[in-house]
Amino acid sequence: AGGAGAGGAAGGQNNLSPEDTANRLFVGGLPYFLTEPMVKELVEAFGPTKHFMLVMDRETGNSKGYGFFVYQDHAVTDVACQGLHGMKMGEKTLTV
Repeated sequence: AGGAGAGGAAGGQNNLSPEDTANRLFVGGLPYFLTEPMVKELVEAFGPTKHFMLVMDRETGNSKGYGFFVYQDHAVTDVACQGLHGMKMGEKTLTV
């Protein structure tokens, strides 16, 4: 039977293949002032993304400080985790 992945109701994430779902990364601890293009540029330093979503506050339109993404080349997933996890951004530290 089909697996109900975490956050099945998340917009734009329902079309992930099982392989993409297994390689989907969470990034948290993002400073709230970072925009989606800024965060995407940061994570794409390791390679182009196939799926990217920065979670936004519906009321304020500001970032909630976390997002999800999948690289086109799944081989860079581990390298990106090592490179991004623990990175200091202002007063915050990234969690990947």
